[in-house]
Amino acid sequence: MHGSANQMLELQTKMDAIKKRQSESQAKAKDIQQGINSVKQQERSVVTQINQIHHEIELKELELNQLTLDIEQTETQIEITTLELQEAEQRIINRDSVLKSRVRSMYENGQVSYLEVLLGSSDFVDFLNRYEALSLIVEQDFRILKEDQQDRDMIQVKKDEIEEQFAQLQSLKEQAEFAKADLSDKEKKQKVELAELKDNRSSLQKQLDEEEAAQKKLIQELNEVTKQFQRIYRGTGAFTHPVPEHTRMSSNYGTRVDPITGKKGVWHNGVDFAAKTGTPILAAEDGVVILSGWVRGFGYTVILDHGSQITTLYGHASQLLVKEGQTVQRGQQIAKVGSTGNSTGPHLHFTVYENGKDVSPWNYIKQ
Repeated sequence: MHGSANQMLELQTKMDAIKKRQSESQAKAKDIQQGINSVKQQERSVVTQINQIHHEIELKELELNQLTLDIEQTETQIEITTLELQEAEQRIINRDSVLKSRVRSMYENGQVSYLEVLLGSSDFVDFLNRYEALSLIVEQDFRILKEDQQDRDMIQVKKDEIEEQFAQLQSLKEQAEFAKADLSDKEKKQKVELAELKDNRSSLQKQLDEEEAAQKKLIQELNEVTKQFQRIYRGTGAFTHPVPEHTRMSSNYGTRVDPITGKKGVWHNGVDFAAKTGTPILAAEDGVVILSGWVRGFGYTVILDHGSQITTLYGHASQLLVKEGQTVQRGQQIAKVGSTGNSTGPHLHFTVYENGKDVSPWNYIKQ
């Protein structure tokens, strides 16, 4: 069985190589899966950032809308204040006209001073009346001057306040627009990064799918080699007799006269052992049933695979006791002797095959 040992060594080497490739593939798949998990985590982080940026953009849009509304309201206030300023300017013009009119009247009536008016009094009562009248005029002049100054101050303050408020609003709007543009730019970059991450994950997933497909193929290869390994013949080469209590040979292996046709020189590929119908037929060696059924010429037949391309055939049975795919042990009953098929009487036809070619059963059983 030196050949079987070599075959076992060869198959074991194949199995070890496949297992090594499996281990490498599993390690690679694990690394790829870790890469996918890492990319997924990055995707979740980027999506969170995009959502946050989008929320900030929405807030900026609300802020811009409010600033735009405030600016419009401020512009309206400017228009209203402009009208108020125009009215104030008109009042100043009117007051200036009153003062100028008085001065012009005094000029037209001669250069009369306040002192001359007082000294021209006819008596003390007239003096007091004139003094009171002059006081009212002076007081009115001062009031007009004061009101003019107040109007000018009010105009200047109001103008400064509105212009400052308008400038602040414009500045805030520019800042908000800049911030929104910056956020939009960040959002675009994040979306580009997200797309790249998805492409990367898709590529990794493709690699993982390929690796998993390779692993399935390796499993199939390992199963096939394992089956081959299991099918290697591990026996000693000495079979047990298939009908140990009926060892009388009725027809030997080799050429003979065909018992059915009477033709001479017909090749007989096995050994016939005469036995009574119902006699137990035993498995000559451990093996797997690869056929249990009717075979033309042999009738009810069992064929066992013993590994290493060694098979045995048991023909002309009256009853079959095993099924295809079943594992049997050396010496286990697999059928009963009969005379089915091309047979002239109850007997067992026993054939041994090596690599699909019949060989002398006497190479395996004692004569």
